[in-house]
Amino acid sequence: MLKLTSKMSLQRLVFLSFLLALQIVLSNLAIGNSFFKISLVFIPNALIGMIAGPLWTALILAFGDLISSLLSGYAYFPGFTISAFIVGILYGLFFYRKFFDIKNRIHWLYLFGAMTVIMLVDSTFFNTIWVTMIIPHASFETFLSLLSARALLLVQIPFQTIILMLLIPTLQSIKTLKIFL
Repeated sequence: MLKLTSKMSLQRLVFLSFLLALQIVLSNLAIGNSFFKISLVFIPNALIGMIAGPLWTALILAFGDLISSLLSGYAYFPGFTISAFIVGILYGLFFYRKFFDIKNRIHWLYLFGAMTVIMLVDSTFFNTIWVTMIIPHASFETFLSLLSARALLLVQIPFQTIILMLLIPTLQSIKTLKIFL
């Protein structure tokens, strides 16, 4: 039977807390605004997904969204927390207990497909809906214009794939990190 969650030891919880803190810092170092944002936040998200599984990753990313909202000074909007929860499930499903080899073409395609699904669901679809809901007097036309503009975010997918494919196999080869991954 496929296990979709991991047992939470104190070591694992501390390491996940570190990755969550890294995720919050990287989300604040993003380039752009709420309509079009480029960041490296996908790196700790993928690592959290590898370590924790879908359920824990969803809860951790939702909690991280709440903390980010409190630290940002902006008004809280629950839609982004819902997105973080759903994206956490996706990261957990795609990355939990997966091992990647930089020389394996199938692993490259798998990672590219995973990042495509995550970007389509999160950045392109859900976040566009939430941004449209925040805009006063927004219409369906507003949604469509934002969607076409935010579709440009999909150009990040090859870069995210390359970065993760260079990083994850390297981390998986480090002996002290093997207990987490």
